[in-house]
Amino acid sequence: MNKLVVVIPAHNEENHLPKCLDSILAQTVKPDQVIIVDDRSTDKTLSLAKTYEQRHPNFFKVIHKPFSRYPNSWILRGEHIGEAFNEGVKNLPGNWEFLAKIDADMVLEPSFFERIIEAMKKDETIGICSGVILKEKKLRVSAVGGCRVYRRGCWDQSTTEFNFLAPELNAWDSYLEMKARTLGWKCMALQESHASVQRSTGNGSTSGRLKASIRMGVSSRRLGYTWYYFLLRVVRNLRAKPYLLKSLFMLYGWIWSWWKKEEVFDEGVAMYVKRYQKRRLVEKVKFW
Repeated sequence: MNKLVVVIPAHNEENHLPKCLDSILAQTVKPDQVIIVDDRSTDKTLSLAKTYEQRHPNFFKVIHKPFSRYPNSWILRGEHIGEAFNEGVKNLPGNWEFLAKIDADMVLEPSFFERIIEAMKKDETIGICSGVILKEKKLRVSAVGGCRVYRRGCWDQSTTEFNFLAPELNAWDSYLEMKARTLGWKCMALQESHASVQRSTGNGSTSGRLKASIRMGVSSRRLGYTWYYFLLRVVRNLRAKPYLLKSLFMLYGWIWSWWKKEEVFDEGVAMYVKRYQKRRLVEKVKFW
């Protein structure tokens, strides 16, 4: 037994949830339990989840979250996801060793968990490990937020100040990775473990992409990004739809956060982020 548990936050995912759950059922190394948290869905997400629970009552557990303590605003999307995820964390069995957070629109290859658990057992310094998204053009050096696995020791150390729950912050998954790194844990994307996304963010509405860009600008500043590293990120995103608008809205989010004098999430994490980014830039300059 690997004592692996999975939490899937789901909000209006009727078109994607079945393929996600089917891919988990097809795993060569299955989790001990899969907790699906329905977050105020207005479509058939809840009924679909309950169908899987009825078919596999010892495997799936469905939790319905009918309300949120956060306003229903697009700027608080990260807080809503963190809140839903925490509903699942509160219902974890006491003896779990590995915790996976899987987005409801993910489809995992059959060996996804097998490869990740094997890698984490071989190297006990790996605190967070994800797969990689098929068809992504970039090589991942950090764990993918939508399909990552946490080791319990890493999770407990990184979330102690939040009562062992996920911090309900925008970009909370990025925050947890940087927090884990400050504590000495390795965080990585395992190139041999694959997943795919049914709904590409690049194919969403222009409005949705621009809102996400603003959140990205805000969270980058609050995570502690140096201004020059952030500007490089803005320039790099000129290649992604909607191109110039996306970059401008990222910049707007950063400026808005600065104007509101929002503090960084964690001073220790912010210091680490700055050192990490400087090191990455030096490595790139040497490579060139």
